[in-house]
Amino acid sequence: MSFFDDFADGLEQEVLSEMADGFFGPRKRLDDMLEGLDFLLRQFRELEKWLGYRAELLHYLLMGRQRVRAFYEAIGIDPASIPFEFYCANKPSFPKLPWAFTSKGRYNKLVLSAYDDFQQAAEDYMHGRYYNDPNQKGRKRLTIHYNRIIKIIQGINEAVAKVNSEISPSSLLGYVKSFDAGMVEKEKVAGGMYQGDHCALDGDLCYRPVDLEALELKEMPSLPKLEEAAPRIKAYCSGLYAANKPQIAKLLSEIKASAFKKKN
Repeated sequence: MSFFDDFADGLEQEVLSEMADGFFGPRKRLDDMLEGLDFLLRQFRELEKWLGYRAELLHYLLMGRQRVRAFYEAIGIDPASIPFEFYCANKPSFPKLPWAFTSKGRYNKLVLSAYDDFQQAAEDYMHGRYYNDPNQKGRKRLTIHYNRIIKIIQGINEAVAKVNSEISPSSLLGYVKSFDAGMVEKEKVAGGMYQGDHCALDGDLCYRPVDLEALELKEMPSLPKLEEAAPRIKAYCSGLYAANKPQIAKLLSEIKASAFKKKN
């Protein structure tokens, strides 16, 4: 074998190696990204459950779908923008019944506290919360949140489009075969590879973008902070209490009994 043959073989192997890196490298990185997204989504679903629990406590205190809708309208929020059920089939448990001179005062405090917890949970869910990095002193980290998940998915889908458009599996296979004269000759005799086979191969091996709609991630509106919403909440609760004293008295009694049992 001449020097030129050795050189050609070496160059051929180098070209094939570069093409393989260009083909498999981005796919490996994309696989890692998709695996990482799956891990983040599992964490995020737990955050979503916590937010749902906070919504359930508030909605239970408001006693019925119509009253829950009226509550959100009273604080300037479109009820349709709240992605949680307004009716509570099960009675949630409360840690304690707040102290106040009157039943009306206790009810107001319960609703204000439940709203405050829901609003803060919604803020963390949508925008994250900073915490101290246990592995690096003085460093702050941001918890996983809705907006970050959306950005990650958008980035992954851009990577999917790029990977699918750069080097198709069929074009790489065809290029590799072109170095094997015997294989090319055999395919010519056999009629070659059909265009449909190319399409099937590319279709089978291409990446699918993440279907954001299918994930059904719950998006929360921006709820006013308690300081801003408190006057309207108190006014709403006062009207609700005046119109439903017996029902609210029973509600407070059940909460007190439940808290007592839990404590003992």
